[in-house]
Amino acid sequence: MNEIEIIIKKYDFLNDNLGSKKYFHLNSIRNFIIHFDRFASQTEKKTAIDLMNKYFDFIDEKYTLNQDEAKKIFYEFIQPTGSFYSKRLDFK
Repeated sequence: MNEIEIIIKKYDFLNDNLGSKKYFHLNSIRNFIIHFDRFASQTEKKTAIDLMNKYFDFIDEKYTLNQDEAKKIFYEFIQPTGSFYSKRLDFK
């Protein structure tokens, strides 16, 4: 199993098992997964995988989030990943 397949399994598990998905930014993660194959180099793909894994490592410890924690994961994990995609793929 390659690294993006592992990310997809983690995403699917969260998407299927979280009671409330309100604060988890799963739509962003889904978009990152969908556009992953647009990266031209293995270095870019590795960076994207590392950024998404940081998110999942944090989320694996929490299955409920409050609004402050949601802001934290946005600024620590989602925003940096989105910026990387934006710079490399003209991601909006």
